[in-house]
Amino acid sequence: MDDPALATLLLPFENGDLAWPERGPVPFLRARMGAPLAGGALAERARATLACRQSWRPDVERLEAAGYAVGTDEPEREPGGAPLVLLLAPRQRLEARALLARAVAAATPGGLVVVALAHLEGARSLEGDLDALIGPL
Repeated sequence: MDDPALATLLLPFENGDLAWPERGPVPFLRARMGAPLAGGALAERARATLACRQSWRPDVERLEAAGYAVGTDEPEREPGGAPLVLLLAPRQRLEARALLARAVAAATPGGLVVVALAHLEGARSLEGDLDALIGPL
């Protein structure tokens, strides 16, 4: 399944620009299954640590069939938060803002929040929303 947003979200981990945490959970908001999560070294690490969050049943079923842990609730709060939070942002601006706030709240101070959204679906606006939420990027 071709999913450019998912591929872009995971590219810095696949090419070694960002390190994948040794332990989880790694909250993944609006998670969906795609080629980068289907096989390879990253997929094995991700399968062991991702805490996928998705409410759309077809995506839940695809993730579960591939062996990923999926829930529909808020990301678990680890003491101090998660060192990495992933978000595949939706096109709907208000929902994207709410999910961005959830992702930031779930991260440790100094942790990483990695977000992907297609440029034509509002990436520039979402970048401005993130800037307003946490300060200059």
